[in-house]
Amino acid sequence: MLEVLKKLKGVLAVNKRLSDICSDKLQVIDDRAVTLDNKLILEPSAQFNVNLSNYKTELSAYWQSFIDFKSEPKFIVSIENGTVVSKGIVVDARNFVHLESTIFQREYLNALYSNHLILGKILLPN
Repeated sequence: MLEVLKKLKGVLAVNKRLSDICSDKLQVIDDRAVTLDNKLILEPSAQFNVNLSNYKTELSAYWQSFIDFKSEPKFIVSIENGTVVSKGIVVDARNFVHLESTIFQREYLNALYSNHLILGKILLPN
């Protein structure tokens, strides 16, 4: 069993290294920040308050001073000739990477260690 775990750790280390090498070669589009013709707004952004009066903690967290929040608009985007590569990652026909709607962070993309899979998909013919 120990040998299997060592091999698995080795495979994961190689996967992480390949992903790190390919990270800078990807073009990631934040669909929240750009205006797209194929973006349909389902619900506009909204302002809301959070009542923390019933929440007790001994810790001093930075977010405890936040009272007013503004949500992002809810939307869907239709991606023509898109390919799902891995765990919420879609590559469009122009080889731009679109992340699934809940995160939209490059850190999330890098934490998945899938950058080499995306680059491999881009380099392969359609």
